[in-house]
Amino acid sequence: MSEGHRERLRHRFTESAGALSEAELLELLLTYAIPRKDVRPLAETLVRRFGSLKDVLRQDATTLAAFPGMGDTSAALLVLASSLGRHVGADGGRAAAPEVGKRPAGDHGHPPRRIAPKGEPAVPAPRRIVKAPIRKSKTPGVRAYTNDLAKVALAALPLTGGCADVPALRERLTERLPFNSANTRRRYANYILNRFFPRGAVDEDLVLFAQAFTGTRALKDAVFYLTAAAEPILAKIAGEVVWSALAEGSLPKTRLYSAVEARLHIATSAVKDTAQAIARTYGELGLAEVTPKALRLRLREGDPDAFVFVLHREFPEPGMYDMAACLDGPLHRWLLWPKEWIRQGLHRLREQGLLAKVSEIDNVRQFSTQYRPAEAMRKWLELREATR
Repeated sequence: MSEGHRERLRHRFTESAGALSEAELLELLLTYAIPRKDVRPLAETLVRRFGSLKDVLRQDATTLAAFPGMGDTSAALLVLASSLGRHVGADGGRAAAPEVGKRPAGDHGHPPRRIAPKGEPAVPAPRRIVKAPIRKSKTPGVRAYTNDLAKVALAALPLTGGCADVPALRERLTERLPFNSANTRRRYANYILNRFFPRGAVDEDLVLFAQAFTGTRALKDAVFYLTAAAEPILAKIAGEVVWSALAEGSLPKTRLYSAVEARLHIATSAVKDTAQAIARTYGELGLAEVTPKALRLRLREGDPDAFVFVLHREFPEPGMYDMAACLDGPLHRWLLWPKEWIRQGLHRLREQGLLAKVSEIDNVRQFSTQYRPAEAMRKWLELREATR
Protein backbone atom coordinates (compact mmCIF):
# COMPACT_ATOMS: atom_id res chain seq x y z
CA MET A 1 0.00 0.00 0.00
CA SER A 2 1.39 3.38 -0.94
CA GLU A 3 1.78 6.06 1.70
CA GLY A 4 -0.27 8.31 -0.56
CA HIS A 5 -3.25 5.97 -0.34
CA ARG A 6 -2.97 5.83 3.44
CA GLU A 7 -2.76 9.59 3.65
CA ARG A 8 -5.85 10.00 1.48
CA LEU A 9 -7.69 7.52 3.68
CA ARG A 10 -6.73 9.46 6.82
CA HIS A 11 -7.73 12.73 5.18
CA ARG A 12 -11.16 11.41 4.20
CA PHE A 13 -11.64 10.18 7.76
CA THR A 14 -10.66 13.47 9.38
CA GLU A 15 -12.90 15.36 6.96
CA SER A 16 -15.87 13.09 7.67
CA ALA A 17 -15.75 9.72 9.41
CA GLY A 18 -19.04 8.86 7.75
CA ALA A 19 -17.40 9.00 4.33
CA LEU A 20 -15.61 5.69 4.97
CA SER A 21 -17.23 2.27 4.68
CA GLU A 22 -16.86 -0.27 7.48
CA ALA A 23 -14.08 -2.03 5.57
CA GLU A 24 -12.26 1.28 5.00
CA LEU A 25 -12.51 2.18 8.69
CA LEU A 26 -11.00 -1.17 9.59
CA GLU A 27 -8.38 -0.75 6.87
CA LEU A 28 -7.37 2.62 8.34
CA LEU A 29 -7.13 1.13 11.83
CA LEU A 30 -4.98 -1.76 10.63
CA THR A 31 -2.50 0.61 8.96
CA TYR A 32 -1.28 1.57 12.45
CA ALA A 33 -0.34 -2.04 13.20
CA ILE A 34 0.79 -3.20 9.73
CA PRO A 35 2.96 -0.40 8.34
CA ARG A 36 4.22 -1.64 4.95
CA LYS A 37 1.50 -3.81 3.45
CA ASP A 38 -1.78 -3.34 1.59
CA VAL A 39 -4.30 -4.18 4.31
CA ARG A 40 -7.44 -3.53 2.28
CA PRO A 41 -7.94 -7.24 1.37
CA LEU A 42 -7.47 -8.20 5.02
CA ALA A 43 -10.00 -5.59 6.20
CA GLU A 44 -12.56 -6.64 3.59
CA THR A 45 -12.11 -10.32 4.45
CA LEU A 46 -12.52 -9.68 8.18
CA VAL A 47 -15.74 -7.70 7.71
CA ARG A 48 -17.07 -10.28 5.26
CA ARG A 49 -16.20 -13.23 7.53
CA PHE A 50 -17.63 -11.85 10.78
CA GLY A 51 -20.54 -9.95 9.23
CA SER A 52 -19.80 -6.34 10.22
CA LEU A 53 -17.13 -4.07 11.70
CA LYS A 54 -18.87 -4.26 15.07
CA ASP A 55 -18.71 -8.06 14.97
CA VAL A 56 -15.00 -7.95 14.07
CA LEU A 57 -14.33 -5.77 17.12
CA ARG A 58 -16.29 -8.16 19.32
CA GLN A 59 -13.80 -10.98 18.72
CA ASP A 60 -11.23 -11.88 21.34
CA ALA A 61 -7.51 -11.43 20.79
CA THR A 62 -6.86 -15.15 20.29
CA THR A 63 -9.45 -15.43 17.50
CA LEU A 64 -8.18 -12.31 15.75
CA ALA A 65 -4.51 -13.22 16.05
CA ALA A 66 -5.18 -16.61 14.45
CA PHE A 67 -6.95 -15.04 11.48
CA PRO A 68 -4.84 -15.22 8.27
CA GLY A 69 -2.86 -12.02 7.80
CA MET A 70 -3.34 -10.82 11.37
CA GLY A 71 -1.04 -11.52 14.31
CA ASP A 72 -0.66 -10.54 17.96
CA THR A 73 0.03 -6.83 17.34
CA SER A 74 -2.89 -6.32 14.98
CA ALA A 75 -5.21 -8.30 17.24
CA ALA A 76 -4.17 -6.25 20.26
CA LEU A 77 -4.90 -3.02 18.40
CA LEU A 78 -8.43 -4.13 17.45
CA VAL A 79 -9.17 -5.34 20.97
CA LEU A 80 -7.87 -2.02 22.33
CA ALA A 81 -10.11 -0.07 19.92
CA SER A 82 -13.08 -2.15 21.02
CA SER A 83 -12.27 -1.62 24.71
CA LEU A 84 -11.90 2.13 24.24
CA GLY A 85 -15.23 2.27 22.43
CA ARG A 86 -16.97 0.46 25.27
CA HIS A 87 -15.28 2.67 27.87
CA VAL A 88 -16.31 5.90 26.14
CA GLY A 89 -19.80 4.55 25.59
CA ALA A 90 -20.15 3.63 29.25
CA ASP A 91 -18.91 6.95 30.61
CA GLY A 92 -18.41 9.57 27.96
CA GLY A 93 -19.15 12.56 30.17
CA ARG A 94 -22.59 13.10 28.67
CA ALA A 95 -26.00 12.57 30.14
CA ALA A 96 -27.55 9.46 28.66
CA ALA A 97 -30.34 10.11 26.19
CA PRO A 98 -33.71 8.70 27.20
CA GLU A 99 -34.52 5.40 25.59
CA VAL A 100 -37.00 5.40 22.74
CA GLY A 101 -40.49 4.97 24.12
CA LYS A 102 -39.50 5.96 27.68
CA ARG A 103 -40.32 9.27 29.33
CA PRO A 104 -37.60 11.42 30.81
CA ALA A 105 -37.69 11.89 34.59
CA GLY A 106 -40.51 14.25 35.53
CA ASP A 107 -42.41 13.66 32.28
CA HIS A 108 -45.84 12.30 33.16
CA GLY A 109 -47.01 11.95 29.62
CA HIS A 110 -48.52 15.42 29.28
CA PRO A 111 -47.07 17.95 26.84
CA PRO A 112 -45.56 20.99 28.58
CA ARG A 113 -47.63 24.14 28.55
CA ARG A 114 -46.29 27.49 27.45
CA ILE A 115 -46.64 30.13 30.13
CA ALA A 116 -48.74 32.72 28.36
CA PRO A 117 -48.76 36.43 29.13
CA LYS A 118 -51.54 37.57 31.42
CA GLY A 119 -54.86 37.63 29.62
CA GLU A 120 -53.91 35.01 27.00
CA PRO A 121 -54.93 31.34 27.21
CA ALA A 122 -52.19 28.83 27.82
CA VAL A 123 -51.21 26.97 24.64
CA PRO A 124 -49.95 23.39 24.90
CA ALA A 125 -46.70 22.61 23.14
CA PRO A 126 -46.88 20.31 20.13
CA ARG A 127 -47.20 16.66 21.08
CA ARG A 128 -43.94 14.73 21.07
CA ILE A 129 -44.14 11.91 18.51
CA VAL A 130 -42.35 8.76 19.61
CA LYS A 131 -41.47 6.50 16.70
CA ALA A 132 -41.61 2.76 17.10
CA PRO A 133 -38.13 1.23 17.35
CA ILE A 134 -36.78 -0.30 14.16
CA ARG A 135 -36.58 -4.08 14.26
CA LYS A 136 -32.98 -4.99 13.67
CA SER A 137 -31.22 -8.23 12.92
CA LYS A 138 -30.47 -10.25 16.04
CA THR A 139 -26.94 -10.58 14.67
CA PRO A 140 -25.60 -7.18 13.50
CA GLY A 141 -24.60 -7.13 9.85
CA VAL A 142 -26.63 -10.22 8.99
CA ARG A 143 -29.49 -9.76 6.55
CA ALA A 144 -32.14 -11.94 4.96
CA TYR A 145 -31.00 -14.19 2.09
CA THR A 146 -33.94 -14.89 -0.17
CA ASN A 147 -32.37 -14.73 -3.64
CA ASP A 148 -29.92 -17.59 -3.91
CA LEU A 149 -28.85 -16.91 -7.57
CA ALA A 150 -27.15 -20.31 -7.80
CA LYS A 151 -28.44 -21.29 -11.26
CA VAL A 152 -28.09 -17.76 -12.59
CA ALA A 153 -24.50 -17.46 -11.33
CA LEU A 154 -23.45 -20.72 -13.00
CA ALA A 155 -24.71 -19.33 -16.30
CA ALA A 156 -23.58 -15.74 -15.78
CA LEU A 157 -20.00 -15.98 -14.50
CA PRO A 158 -18.60 -17.72 -17.62
CA LEU A 159 -19.94 -14.78 -19.69
CA THR A 160 -17.66 -12.25 -17.99
CA GLY A 161 -14.47 -12.87 -19.98
CA GLY A 162 -13.01 -9.96 -21.90
CA CYS A 163 -14.79 -7.26 -19.90
CA ALA A 164 -12.42 -4.50 -18.79
CA ASP A 165 -14.58 -2.98 -16.08
CA VAL A 166 -17.85 -3.36 -14.18
CA PRO A 167 -19.94 -1.28 -16.64
CA ALA A 168 -18.78 -3.62 -19.41
CA LEU A 169 -19.67 -6.61 -17.22
CA ARG A 170 -23.12 -5.16 -16.61
CA GLU A 171 -23.67 -4.57 -20.33
CA ARG A 172 -22.51 -8.09 -21.22
CA LEU A 173 -24.78 -9.74 -18.65
CA THR A 174 -27.74 -7.53 -19.57
CA GLU A 175 -27.36 -8.67 -23.18
CA ARG A 176 -26.76 -12.37 -22.61
CA LEU A 177 -28.41 -13.63 -19.41
CA PRO A 178 -31.02 -16.32 -20.22
CA PHE A 179 -34.16 -14.24 -19.57
CA ASN A 180 -36.65 -12.98 -22.13
CA SER A 181 -37.25 -9.57 -20.54
CA ALA A 182 -34.55 -6.90 -20.82
CA ASN A 183 -35.62 -5.52 -17.45
CA THR A 184 -35.19 -8.95 -15.87
CA ARG A 185 -31.74 -9.35 -17.45
CA ARG A 186 -30.72 -5.93 -16.18
CA ARG A 187 -31.99 -6.66 -12.67
CA TYR A 188 -30.19 -10.00 -12.46
CA ALA A 189 -27.02 -8.46 -13.90
CA ASN A 190 -27.00 -6.10 -10.93
CA TYR A 191 -27.65 -8.97 -8.53
CA ILE A 192 -24.66 -10.88 -9.93
CA LEU A 193 -22.35 -7.87 -9.83
CA ASN A 194 -23.31 -6.96 -6.26
CA ARG A 195 -22.75 -10.48 -4.98
CA PHE A 196 -19.75 -11.71 -6.95
CA PHE A 197 -17.91 -8.45 -7.71
CA PRO A 198 -18.63 -6.48 -4.50
CA ARG A 199 -15.48 -4.34 -4.72
CA GLY A 200 -16.74 -2.70 -7.90
CA ALA A 201 -13.81 -4.09 -9.90
CA VAL A 202 -13.29 -6.98 -12.31
CA ASP A 203 -11.63 -9.79 -10.32
CA GLU A 204 -9.40 -11.48 -12.86
CA ASP A 205 -9.05 -14.71 -10.88
CA LEU A 206 -12.83 -15.25 -10.91
CA VAL A 207 -13.18 -14.40 -14.62
CA LEU A 208 -10.37 -16.80 -15.58
CA PHE A 209 -11.71 -19.52 -13.29
CA ALA A 210 -15.31 -19.27 -14.50
CA GLN A 211 -14.27 -19.42 -18.15
CA ALA A 212 -11.96 -22.39 -17.62
CA PHE A 213 -14.35 -24.47 -15.52
CA THR A 214 -17.76 -23.75 -16.99
CA GLY A 215 -20.25 -26.50 -16.19
CA THR A 216 -17.97 -28.27 -13.69
CA ARG A 217 -18.25 -29.14 -10.03
CA ALA A 218 -15.31 -26.79 -9.43
CA LEU A 219 -17.41 -23.79 -10.49
CA LYS A 220 -20.27 -24.94 -8.24
CA ASP A 221 -17.92 -25.11 -5.25
CA ALA A 222 -16.51 -21.67 -6.05
CA VAL A 223 -20.01 -20.18 -6.37
CA PHE A 224 -20.99 -21.61 -2.99
CA TYR A 225 -17.84 -20.19 -1.37
CA LEU A 226 -18.35 -16.75 -2.93
CA THR A 227 -22.02 -16.71 -1.97
CA ALA A 228 -21.23 -17.56 1.66
CA ALA A 229 -18.48 -14.92 1.68
CA ALA A 230 -21.00 -12.31 0.49
CA GLU A 231 -24.02 -13.41 2.55
CA PRO A 232 -23.28 -13.56 6.31
CA ILE A 233 -26.39 -15.59 7.17
CA LEU A 234 -25.34 -18.36 4.76
CA ALA A 235 -21.81 -18.29 6.20
CA LYS A 236 -23.16 -18.57 9.75
CA ILE A 237 -25.55 -21.39 8.92
CA ALA A 238 -22.82 -23.22 6.98
CA GLY A 239 -20.12 -22.85 9.63
CA GLU A 240 -22.23 -23.15 12.77
CA VAL A 241 -25.29 -25.26 11.91
CA VAL A 242 -24.70 -27.42 8.84
CA TRP A 243 -21.15 -28.26 9.86
CA SER A 244 -22.31 -29.22 13.37
CA ALA A 245 -24.97 -31.52 11.90
CA LEU A 246 -22.40 -33.31 9.73
CA ALA A 247 -21.81 -36.01 12.36
CA GLU A 248 -25.53 -36.87 12.28
CA GLY A 249 -25.53 -37.01 8.51
CA SER A 250 -28.67 -34.92 8.27
CA LEU A 251 -30.05 -31.47 9.08
CA PRO A 252 -33.86 -31.43 9.42
CA LYS A 253 -35.42 -28.43 7.70
CA THR A 254 -37.25 -27.59 10.92
CA ARG A 255 -33.86 -27.14 12.62
CA LEU A 256 -32.59 -25.09 9.69
CA TYR A 257 -35.64 -22.81 10.01
CA SER A 258 -35.09 -22.45 13.78
CA ALA A 259 -31.41 -21.64 13.23
CA VAL A 260 -32.27 -18.88 10.76
CA GLU A 261 -34.98 -17.52 13.05
CA ALA A 262 -32.51 -17.40 15.97
CA ARG A 263 -30.07 -15.32 13.95
CA LEU A 264 -32.45 -12.92 12.23
CA HIS A 265 -35.17 -10.67 13.61
CA ILE A 266 -37.31 -10.32 10.51
CA ALA A 267 -40.80 -11.22 9.36
CA THR A 268 -41.75 -14.90 9.61
CA SER A 269 -42.21 -15.07 5.84
CA ALA A 270 -38.65 -13.77 5.29
CA VAL A 271 -37.25 -16.33 7.76
CA LYS A 272 -39.00 -19.08 5.81
CA ASP A 273 -37.79 -17.69 2.46
CA THR A 274 -34.21 -17.46 3.78
CA ALA A 275 -34.24 -21.05 5.03
CA GLN A 276 -35.63 -22.24 1.70
CA ALA A 277 -33.01 -20.25 -0.23
CA ILE A 278 -30.22 -21.78 1.87
CA ALA A 279 -31.58 -25.28 1.21
CA ARG A 280 -31.80 -24.52 -2.53
CA THR A 281 -28.22 -23.26 -2.53
CA TYR A 282 -26.96 -26.51 -0.98
CA GLY A 283 -29.00 -28.58 -3.42
CA GLU A 284 -28.30 -26.64 -6.63
CA LEU A 285 -24.56 -26.49 -5.97
CA GLY A 286 -24.28 -30.13 -4.90
CA LEU A 287 -23.14 -29.72 -1.32
CA ALA A 288 -26.06 -31.70 0.09
CA GLU A 289 -28.88 -33.94 -1.03
CA VAL A 290 -32.01 -31.95 -0.29
CA THR A 291 -35.17 -33.91 0.51
CA PRO A 292 -38.59 -32.51 1.44
CA LYS A 293 -37.70 -32.78 5.13
CA ALA A 294 -33.91 -32.54 5.47
CA LEU A 295 -30.48 -31.85 4.03
CA ARG A 296 -28.47 -35.08 3.76
CA LEU A 297 -24.84 -34.34 4.59
CA ARG A 298 -21.44 -35.96 4.29
CA LEU A 299 -17.82 -34.93 3.84
CA ARG A 300 -16.99 -34.52 0.15
CA GLU A 301 -13.63 -35.05 -1.53
CA GLY A 302 -12.29 -31.66 -2.52
CA ASP A 303 -11.90 -30.43 -6.07
CA PRO A 304 -8.29 -29.47 -7.01
CA ASP A 305 -9.31 -26.58 -9.28
CA ALA A 306 -11.70 -25.07 -6.74
CA PHE A 307 -9.04 -25.63 -4.06
CA VAL A 308 -6.59 -23.32 -5.86
CA PHE A 309 -9.24 -20.63 -6.31
CA VAL A 310 -10.64 -20.72 -2.75
CA LEU A 311 -7.23 -21.08 -1.08
CA HIS A 312 -5.92 -17.92 -2.70
CA ARG A 313 -9.13 -16.04 -1.96
CA GLU A 314 -8.78 -17.00 1.70
CA PHE A 315 -5.07 -16.11 1.78
CA PRO A 316 -4.75 -13.39 -0.89
CA GLU A 317 -1.44 -11.91 0.23
CA PRO A 318 1.80 -13.88 -0.34
CA GLY A 319 3.17 -14.95 3.03
CA MET A 320 3.40 -17.67 5.67
CA TYR A 321 0.21 -18.93 7.31
CA ASP A 322 -0.76 -21.33 10.08
CA MET A 323 -2.07 -24.52 8.51
CA ALA A 324 -4.80 -24.72 11.17
CA ALA A 325 -6.38 -21.58 9.71
CA CYS A 326 -6.77 -23.47 6.44
CA LEU A 327 -7.85 -26.82 7.92
CA ASP A 328 -10.49 -25.26 10.19
CA GLY A 329 -11.71 -22.57 7.81
CA PRO A 330 -14.27 -22.36 4.99
CA LEU A 331 -12.65 -25.10 2.91
CA HIS A 332 -13.66 -27.55 5.65
CA ARG A 333 -16.62 -25.90 7.37
CA TRP A 334 -18.36 -24.40 4.33
CA LEU A 335 -17.38 -26.73 1.49
CA LEU A 336 -17.26 -29.87 3.69
CA TRP A 337 -13.87 -30.99 2.37
CA PRO A 338 -12.01 -33.43 4.67
CA LYS A 339 -9.11 -31.95 6.61
CA GLU A 340 -6.75 -34.68 5.46
CA TRP A 341 -7.62 -33.99 1.81
CA ILE A 342 -6.91 -30.27 2.37
CA ARG A 343 -3.59 -31.06 4.05
CA GLN A 344 -2.54 -33.33 1.20
CA GLY A 345 -3.74 -30.71 -1.27
CA LEU A 346 -1.33 -28.18 0.21
CA HIS A 347 1.55 -30.61 -0.28
CA ARG A 348 0.49 -31.30 -3.87
CA LEU A 349 0.47 -27.60 -4.67
CA ARG A 350 3.94 -27.29 -3.14
CA GLU A 351 5.20 -30.12 -5.37
CA GLN A 352 3.67 -28.40 -8.39
CA GLY A 353 5.38 -25.12 -7.51
CA LEU A 354 2.24 -23.13 -6.74
CA LEU A 355 3.02 -22.82 -3.03
CA ALA A 356 6.44 -21.73 -1.81
CA LYS A 357 6.61 -24.01 1.22
CA VAL A 358 4.65 -26.48 3.35
CA SER A 359 6.17 -27.39 6.70
CA GLU A 360 5.02 -29.88 9.33
CA ILE A 361 7.63 -30.14 12.07
CA ASP A 362 6.49 -31.32 15.51
CA ASN A 363 3.52 -29.11 16.40
CA VAL A 364 4.40 -26.34 13.94
CA ARG A 365 2.44 -26.68 10.71
CA GLN A 366 2.64 -23.84 8.22
CA PHE A 367 2.39 -23.13 4.51
CA SER A 368 3.61 -20.22 2.40
CA THR A 369 1.84 -18.73 -0.60
CA GLN A 370 3.79 -16.84 -3.26
CA TYR A 371 1.09 -15.51 -5.61
CA ARG A 372 -1.91 -13.24 -5.35
CA PRO A 373 -5.24 -14.71 -6.57
CA ALA A 374 -5.11 -13.65 -10.24
CA GLU A 375 -1.48 -14.68 -10.68
CA ALA A 376 -2.11 -17.99 -8.89
CA MET A 377 -5.00 -18.76 -11.25
CA ARG A 378 -2.90 -17.94 -14.31
CA LYS A 379 -0.11 -20.22 -13.04
CA TRP A 380 -2.59 -23.00 -12.29
CA LEU A 381 -4.13 -22.86 -15.76
CA GLU A 382 -0.63 -22.95 -17.29
CA LEU A 383 0.18 -26.04 -15.19
CA ARG A 384 -3.00 -27.77 -16.31
CA GLU A 385 -2.29 -26.97 -19.95
CA ALA A 386 1.29 -28.25 -19.67
CA THR A 387 0.21 -31.61 -18.21
CA ARG A 388 -2.46 -32.39 -20.81
